[in-house]
This record gives sequence, C-alpha cells and structure tokens, in this order.
Amino acid sequence: AFFLCKFFRIFCRNNSLIFKIRFVANQHDDN
Repeated sequence: AFFLCKFFRIFCRNNSLIFKIRFVANQHDDN
C-alpha cells in the first residue's frame, strides 16, 4: 500500500506538471 501511495503521489505530481506545460504551450500557440 505504501508503494502505491508513493507511486500515486509521483504520478499526481507529474500529471500536474504536464498539465501546466500543456496549458502554457497551448497559450503560446494561441498567441
């Protein structure tokens, strides 16, 4: 369970980071 929790945390962080990068990239493309 601990391993899953740790992996989930890392996945959440990466997901947020990717989402932010995509958001910035989309705004850049719009401009």
